Formats: sequence, C-alpha cells, structure tokens
Amino acid sequence: MLTTTALQLFLITLLSIFSFNSAEAQENATPDYLYKIVSKDAWKESLQRNELSLSPMDEKFIHLAKEEQVPHVAEKFWSGIEHVILKIESKNLTGRLCYETNPGGSTKYFHLYDGSIPLNAVVEQTFVSETINEKTGLATADNSPFNYDLHLFSIPGKSARTMVLFHGYGSNYKIAETLEKLECIDATLVSFNFPDPNQAVFGTINEILPALYVLKKHVVDEGRELIDLYGFSAGGGAVVNLIAILNTSRFDAELKQIGIADKEKKQLLNAIQKGIVILDVPLKSVEEIIDFRGSSTELEILAKNYRNNHLRPIDSLELLQGLTLNVILHFQEADEILYNRDDAIYIERLKKANERGTTSVIIGNDGGHLEPHWSLWRFYDQKMQ
Repeated sequence: MLTTTALQLFLITLLSIFSFNSAEAQENATPDYLYKIVSKDAWKESLQRNELSLSPMDEKFIHLAKEEQVPHVAEKFWSGIEHVILKIESKNLTGRLCYETNPGGSTKYFHLYDGSIPLNAVVEQTFVSETINEKTGLATADNSPFNYDLHLFSIPGKSARTMVLFHGYGSNYKIAETLEKLECIDATLVSFNFPDPNQAVFGTINEILPALYVLKKHVVDEGRELIDLYGFSAGGGAVVNLIAILNTSRFDAELKQIGIADKEKKQLLNAIQKGIVILDVPLKSVEEIIDFRGSSTELEILAKNYRNNHLRPIDSLELLQGLTLNVILHFQEADEILYNRDDAIYIERLKKANERGTTSVIIGNDGGHLEPHWSLWRFYDQKMQ
C-alpha cells in the first residue's frame, strides 16, 4: 500500500502532468483569429481577386502568426517597409493548419498547407507606413508622420466602395466597429484616430492633416477613384473643413508637408465628388454649444481656435462653392449635445454652396445625438439600392 506521503507525491505528479498537457493543448489550439503581413502592393492586387496574393516565401506553406507574435514578425521582416497587417478569421481558411516550428527555428507558428486565404476571411486591415516627415521630424509607433497613435485600420465590406470615417470629439477609431454593427453599409470602413483633445489642435490645420493623410493613402497611393466620407459630430465639422481646405489654397504649405500638392488636391477632390459625403449631426460652431450649455475654459479655447484659424464649419461651407458634391445631411430634431439653434442657417448655406450638386436633408427623431440614427441609415440604404 502507498503511504500517505507517497500518495501525495503521486497525486502531485499526476496533477503536474495533467496541467502540462492541458497547457500544451491550449497553446496548440487554433485561435479564432490569425494574422498575416503582406506588402501594400500585394494587398492592392488581392483586392482585384477572391483570395490573398502571396509571396514566394509562402510557396511550400502559408506563414501565419498569432496576435502576440505580430510585433516580432513585423520588426524582423518588415522594418522600413510599408506593409499591411491582416486579421484573419481562422474558420474561413481553406487547407490544413499546422502549429510547428519553422525549419531551423525553435518558435512555433501556424502554417497553412494546401490551401489559400479567401478575401472574405480577412476581417480587419491595418496599414503601416514607414514614411517619415523629414520637415517636421515627427514619427510614432505606427510610423505615421504624427506624434500620436493614428491607429489606421479598416473593416472589409461587400462592395467596391470605401468609406472613411471621422469620429466625434474625444471618441476614437472604433467608430468603424459601431457602424459595422448597423449591417446596412456594404462599403469597406476605414477608421483612424484624430489627435487627443488634450493636444489643443482642434480648430487648427493640425486637426485636419491626419484625415488628409488617410485620404491620400487610399486615393493617391492606392489609386481609388471614388471615396465616401462619413463625419459624426465634430468629425462632421472636420469633413466640411477638409473639403474646404482642398478647394482653397490657404493651407497649401502644410498640405505639402504630407505630400499633397496641387495634383494630389485635385485627385482627392475628384474622388470625393464621385462618392457620398455624410454629415451626421455635424458640429456647426462652438459658439452654438456655449449658447446652449454655457461657457467653460475648454469651450472658449476651442471657439477661439476655430475663429482664429477661419475653420468654423458653418463658415467653411461657402468655400465648397464650385464643387459637385453628393451630400446627405442629418440633424436630430432635438440635439442635446450640439443644440439646434443654427440648423436652418447651416442647411441654407450648404445648399447654396453645393448648388451644382445634391443635398439631401434628413431631420430625425431617433433619441438624440448619441443614439443610432436609423432615420439617416434608412435613407442611405434606399439611396444605395
């Protein structure tokens, strides 16, 4: 018979073996999502096909990585090279997955044999650019020419359209995930971060430059001839200011710092005019908010920035003259955040400036500024059919 001590040692050993096997099984289990890094050109080529274009390195098997392995792979193989990080739904892969070491290596990776990566398996794309603005010397972890996390990424859509999303004040790039859940937008959703409000750049050209940089990547660098713009709240004000800046010459020096000269300005304006501009409860002016909610130091600074830089969105509307825009403007009947004092003035100015184009106005009653605006998206859905 086993003594008590011997029995305890036996149980401890058995438990250790069980824990080891359990941990090993967990490590070898296929995660819901795997990752693949490809060149910008390969991704551009893939968009014309039904599956991912691969390099000769993937001839014997397709190299894939777990999320925690992506930084190492990017640093080792893609440092100094523009690339795209793809998030892939494992269950949609075709072929045979193996978790094993690379030849001559010791770290295990997932390899896909006798298969391919269908384009519909890609659920998210993150573009990484190694372009550094030599004039400003700015660079960040995501290698954009700005001193904060731009977090540029996209959610693939079912159609060939691309919609760039401008989030509201203090919000972030996750607006793409919010809109995807509405299930009424077939376009690829491109999202990014505006600067942090604490950086005091709202109401200045430095608020708009990141958005212009994102547009340039998709229209100029990737050759997209049509682009849709969606701006929510402060992001709606940014959309108006961005188009006005492209349609005038006042900030040309700043635009050239991110590679946008006259040729690129025309290219961007052409793509915007071929698409749809959606202004969802857009910021009209900070003065309107102050009139509604009262003054504060933050609001007074914002109002001064917009005024001094001639970037009050309601005033920028007149700078859209000469363009042929397809605009959908949506206001809530009772906006508890931005107020409705100047809605009628805004509508009048927009229609006058965009007389060559189309301006559709929706006044919704969907519960307020921050609720899903179904009145807008029902109209959008009908328009796209």
